[in-house]
Amino acid sequence: MIRSTRNIPRLTKLRARICSKTDKTSIQLRSTTMKKETFDYIAKRVDILAVSDFSTQITKDAALAWKNAVAADNSDAAVEEATTNLLNILEGRPTTIDDVIAFLEGPAKEMMGEEAAAQGLAAQLARKEAGAKWCDCEACSAATEILAKFGRIADLPQN
Repeated sequence: MIRSTRNIPRLTKLRARICSKTDKTSIQLRSTTMKKETFDYIAKRVDILAVSDFSTQITKDAALAWKNAVAADNSDAAVEEATTNLLNILEGRPTTIDDVIAFLEGPAKEMMGEEAAAQGLAAQLARKEAGAKWCDCEACSAATEILAKFGRIADLPQN
């Protein structure tokens, strides 16, 4: 995990003390917990984007920039800014199922061979028929999951 855990005992005591004061503060604490869950959700997918052979260099650079930014300053404002920058770069990057199908019908035949392209095409056509909208490679799946988490893409990938 990217965030530092050295202050957790101190923060836990502070949060426990705050929570005992009012119900309103308890609600705020739950919100903070959700933020940690969201952070962990993003971090897991950013790790995939940073190293995947299916990620473009722009996507890898954006993932590494997010990791570096939150490692340097894990304040809420810095994490929010880094996440916004990541989302802005990821928008429009995941490959649609139609683009995957077009690739498999064309250039993939030379790159992968006729048989492999045909098998991939059959699988992607079946996914499209089942309602898939996006490529199911690890990079596109991670990117669409991050974008969907923040309402920046309509549909989660269908696997």
